[in-house]
Amino acid sequence: MRFIALVALQILLVFAFAAADVEKQAKEMRELLCGGGPVADVIVGCLDGLNYTSSKDTIQKCYKGFDEKINGENMKKWYCSNTMETLIEGDECIEETLKENDNAGDVKSELLDELMDCVERSLGGEGEGYKK
Repeated sequence: MRFIALVALQILLVFAFAAADVEKQAKEMRELLCGGGPVADVIVGCLDGLNYTSSKDTIQKCYKGFDEKINGENMKKWYCSNTMETLIEGDECIEETLKENDNAGDVKSELLDELMDCVERSLGGEGEGYKK
C-alpha cells in the first residue's frame, strides 16, 4: 500500500509542477482513476472535498459534455468514459484558460495542494483524510 501511495503522490506532484506533457498526465490520471482499487477511491473521495467555486466555469467549458455537479464520482465517470483525445483537449483547454486568468495559478495550486494533502493523509493513515 505504501508503494501505491508513493506512486499516486508522485503523479499528483507532476500535475502540480509540470504542465508540459498533458498527454502523459492524462494517461496517468486515467490509470489511477479508472483502474479501480483503493487509490481511485481515495482520489474520488478527496475530489469530493474540494471547493470548485472558482473553477466551475472553466471545468464545464473545457471538459466537453461535463454538465453534472462537479464532484469526485462525476469527474471519474467523465474521465473514464471519454477518449484520450477528449481528455487531452480538455486538459489543454484548462491549462490555456488558467494562463489567461491572473489568479489562475493560485487557484490551481490551491486545489492541487488540497488534493495532494488529502491523498497523502488518506493513504498514509495520518490525520483526517478521506475515509470510505
